[in-house]
Amino acid sequence: MTLKITAVAIGVLLLGVGIGGFLSAPQENPNDRSIASLARRAKNQGNKKVTVPGKILDYPGMNIGLDEALQKYSVVIAEPIESTSFITDSLDNISTAYKFRIVETISQRSPVFCNSCPSLNDVSDKLQPARYDEFLLELAGGTVTVDGVEITMVSGQIPKFEDRKRYLMFINFTPAGMASTVGGPSGIFRITSDESLEAVGNVKNRMPAEIATRFSQSLSRFKQATKR
Repeated sequence: MTLKITAVAIGVLLLGVGIGGFLSAPQENPNDRSIASLARRAKNQGNKKVTVPGKILDYPGMNIGLDEALQKYSVVIAEPIESTSFITDSLDNISTAYKFRIVETISQRSPVFCNSCPSLNDVSDKLQPARYDEFLLELAGGTVTVDGVEITMVSGQIPKFEDRKRYLMFINFTPAGMASTVGGPSGIFRITSDESLEAVGNVKNRMPAEIATRFSQSLSRFKQATKR
């Protein structure tokens, strides 16, 4: 009889501990869209790598024309030499800070101030200081590791820059060394091995379309017509 009572008591005790542990376990907030929450859910499911889509951004001047861009903004050939991805202050987004080295300046213009454009974040604390021939650029997307889970946020508008590859870029510089791309992906072109300009954005936008029509995507023809 004593053994039975003891067994029942232990069972009740364990059941109580189990219920208490269940009630006290932290519950995931379904409205929590933070990167940390995403990492926890992935880890609980046994996933070590997760890829998620980034936010769709509305870049000012996405469909800007080539002549206007050449008149207002600087044009450079640059290559990425350093980058780091980080979780933004909103906690639900990933951005990447890039440092570019200017290989060649095709045209240089004074900074253009836009009151309606999003303010540029200062990412100078995330990279080595920029020299006179370098600039910093923050772009959406990137890869971070949180609690052992590798999370990649993909921006379909501007693909990841490849190290040591050259890019033709329409840029608005700031005195502090930060820069923004003109029209987002519309103002960025990969320079291929045969010196052609390959648009990274929608080829139907005005600037990529005009470069293809007027210069047959040739870097040398573009430089000859626009360098000044």
